[in-house]
Amino acid sequence: MHDCEKVSSASNSSKHANESNGQHYADIIAEKEVSLNPNPAHTSFTINYTSEYNSYLIEELSGKIIERGILSSAKTSLLYSTSDLSNGIYVITLQGKDDIKKLKLIISK
Repeated sequence: MHDCEKVSSASNSSKHANESNGQHYADIIAEKEVSLNPNPAHTSFTINYTSEYNSYLIEELSGKIIERGILSSAKTSLLYSTSDLSNGIYVITLQGKDDIKKLKLIISK
């Protein structure tokens, strides 16, 4: 089991269109709230996410699934130890009802 910790997140309820690309400011803020830190990771990494995501998947580039898990809607981050991961590149997939985000993670011990 991995330790979870609460991370405060910025919120912006107004949705003003960005004139340069038509994207909403709230959408831009939400994209910034999904991240992996540090990357590359040595001993652990944190998955920062928004409440719209409810599960995660860690897999090797070969497609081998390392772990599946549930994300708590009451939290906005998951601290994950790299002790069971070898050096290399992994894909972290965050899944929500209407969205999927894929992030690249490098493990370098």
